[in-house]
Amino acid sequence: MLFMTHLSAGNPPLFMDFRKVWEDWEIADLAEKLGIKLFGSTLWEKRGFVDGDNSGSASFDWAAKPGASIEEIMKSIRLPQADSGYFPGGGNSVTFFSPGGIEGIAARLAYSSLSGMYSMIWDEAETQELPQKLAQAVADTSTPIWPHTFVTPKHATMTEYKQFAPANHFHMTWNLSAARFQYWMDLANVLSVTPWQEMPSFREGIDRPQPLLYLVNGGEDTTKRLRRRG
Repeated sequence: MLFMTHLSAGNPPLFMDFRKVWEDWEIADLAEKLGIKLFGSTLWEKRGFVDGDNSGSASFDWAAKPGASIEEIMKSIRLPQADSGYFPGGGNSVTFFSPGGIEGIAARLAYSSLSGMYSMIWDEAETQELPQKLAQAVADTSTPIWPHTFVTPKHATMTEYKQFAPANHFHMTWNLSAARFQYWMDLANVLSVTPWQEMPSFREGIDRPQPLLYLVNGGEDTTKRLRRRG
């Protein structure tokens, strides 16, 4: 998470529990039960979203849009009493709903003892803003007094996200370019895992050009494994 912050030149990190994947039909059913009329025009209605929430590791910055003042950020934050069953020491929790429209990269670092290598499961993503009553109902299905950020990946379907995004946490950083992230994975010899059917292998102007070294050695993953062995 911290290296994603450094790669983005210091943008605030968001650390979340990967709580629940809401498919489009699930959120439509919940809205109908609550008497909330949907029109199918928003991204979260079409593709669904992940309810990301955590006990306080989300930066306060995610309570408002990038560039917001401290005063504006704090207007959206509440500090309810902590869950005594989870935090027996007492104190307060931090809670807010992140606004929609924040774009960045959502990712999770994994390690396999079989290969001895790290992998990065990632996709570009955007935060979603639900009607207040619906947002609260979603929050109530997990831990309502923690921060909630509703995240929709750009390429992964919710079915793919359920299978391939590893539990239990994931991270998001805004204004981190895909190319810079890919260059870092090249230098660190980290496998780039993007098994999303909708994601092209190369997007000019977005992805870094694939190194010739990868092409002449059987592909990116094969080359990185050879480098690991060597």
